[in-house]
Amino acid sequence: YAPHATVRLMPSAALADAITVWAEARVAAPRSAVKAKPTLAVYSRSVRVPRHAADLGLVARTMPGNARAAAFELFAVLREFDALGVGLIWVEQPPPGSD
Repeated sequence: YAPHATVRLMPSAALADAITVWAEARVAAPRSAVKAKPTLAVYSRSVRVPRHAADLGLVARTMPGNARAAAFELFAVLREFDALGVGLIWVEQPPPGSD
């Protein structure tokens, strides 16, 4: 399976920074540039998204805290995001370990 959206795997700190920059850009954009449909999807276990994320075109799902569970649901989450029509999917690096 290969998602239609561009997927980026990021460490926690980089993902948090990217979301902040992205959200600030969306807030500064003219209202006509912010579409009702989500344009960015985030799959993360520790990075928080802005409370008004949906208004900015961001949808998020919480990654399980253990590596096995995260691996098990990864493709289902990617398919869900693809079905929403997002152009970008940002994924936090999964938790370490094989438990």
